[in-house]
Amino acid sequence: MRGLFDVLPESPPSAAEDPAAALALYNLLQALDPSVAARWHWRDTRKVVRNLEIMKQSGRKVSEILQEQSSAALKPR
Repeated sequence: MRGLFDVLPESPPSAAEDPAAALALYNLLQALDPSVAARWHWRDTRKVVRNLEIMKQSGRKVSEILQEQSSAALKPR
């Protein structure tokens, strides 16, 4: 799984054309951040890959980022 995380695809694979790749990416997201994986269907590879990219770039779980954003006080413009 670590190898897949290190070399994420540049464009999300089609779940219809390559279900094995789509499911592998979803399983990776589920292993790294189960609460965020529960938000998406395994066939929604665009969202799955984007969440994995966010984790790779930030070094944090997407669920942590979402929780931080929801707890921050909203400031009027």
